[in-house]
Amino acid sequence: MKFEKNGWIIVGLIWGIGMLIIMTFAAPMLRGEDVTGQTLIIDIPLWLMAGLGWGYFMKRFLMKQAVKNRK
Repeated sequence: MKFEKNGWIIVGLIWGIGMLIIMTFAAPMLRGEDVTGQTLIIDIPLWLMAGLGWGYFMKRFLMKQAVKNRK
């Protein structure tokens, strides 16, 4: 994965959108529940921010590991 420069943003958004689809749409469908507008208003920003946080964390972690492995 490319985490250099702004690649972490793309990776994080992809992860966040995937989690949004799974947790907001797929899981309630399996439980037989409905997706409401209020759920979407909360979940969309939540999962996008979580995805960006995950992407940034992975960038920091993987870059630190790459520097450690070079030594």
